[in-house]
Amino acid sequence: MEQLKNKIRRPVSNAVHSELIDTTNTARELLSKSKNKGTVKKKEKFDELYTRETVWFKNDIKKILDELSIEGGRGTKTRILNEALDLYFKNL
Repeated sequence: MEQLKNKIRRPVSNAVHSELIDTTNTARELLSKSKNKGTVKKKEKFDELYTRETVWFKNDIKKILDELSIEGGRGTKTRILNEALDLYFKNL
């Protein structure tokens, strides 16, 4: 068992050919280069983009909105209302 442990611990010098190892960049240089390439913009969370608000609709409008949301799936009401309000505010 000790022989096996020693064999595992022993560095294998011929595992990688020395000419294949790139020694031009140190780990610190590579890290600084990757930081300077530009930051990746993180995706904003739903709660950061939207605010919950309670509003009152006419019954006939709510019925149409509910029917459309069943057909369109999750998020349809939000999309419809945001698009409608965008159009409304652009035409003011």
